[in-house]
Order: sequence, then structure tokens, then C-alpha cells
Amino acid sequence: MTRKDVLAWYGQVGLIVAAFALIGGIVAAPLLPGLWAPTLTIAQR
Repeated sequence: MTRKDVLAWYGQVGLIVAAFALIGGIVAAPLLPGLWAPTLTIAQR
């Protein structure tokens, strides 16, 4: 493989990883506030 082929391969892998990260972020965005919400609530008097 030439240097140009290796750079093209790394570019393709990088784009695939970025696409999965973007899709994962879109899917996880609505779920994360529910996971980080405190389970203990303090009632005010």
C-alpha cells in the first residue's frame, strides 16, 4: 500500500468513527438526563 492509500484508509475509518459518534450522541442525548437525575429528592417545608 502506498502512503496515499494508507492516508485514504485512515480518513475513511475516521469518518466512520465520527458518524457512529454523532449517531450515538443523538440517540443518547434524550437518555442521559434521566440517568443523571438524582434519585433522592428533598421536600421543602
